[in-house]
Amino acid sequence: MAVASEALALLDIEESILQDQWAAQVAHQTVPLARQSKNKGEEEIARVLALEKILEHQQIAVDDLEHQLITDSLCDVIDLNTCLLEARCKLMATTTLVAKRRAALGVSG
Repeated sequence: MAVASEALALLDIEESILQDQWAAQVAHQTVPLARQSKNKGEEEIARVLALEKILEHQQIAVDDLEHQLITDSLCDVIDLNTCLLEARCKLMATTTLVAKRRAALGVSG
């Protein structure tokens, strides 16, 4: 103990600071783990299925906007293109999210 006290004195470190740091480290390392759920897999599958439904609706919206852009000569092309761009961005984001969630579940295709 005397050697440790001398080393701390040489390094100009107070023992109380070291004790405080030790206590903080122990408190951090002994925090209980998060509770595990038996249903996490099922919950994640339900989330992916819900996202796939959203994906279907977004694809329908994009298809409708594209069809409207092609066939409707009276529409405001700029507004329609803006809506189409936003819908495609949402569709791409949802597609990416579904792919990540499916990969996390170990599902391909």
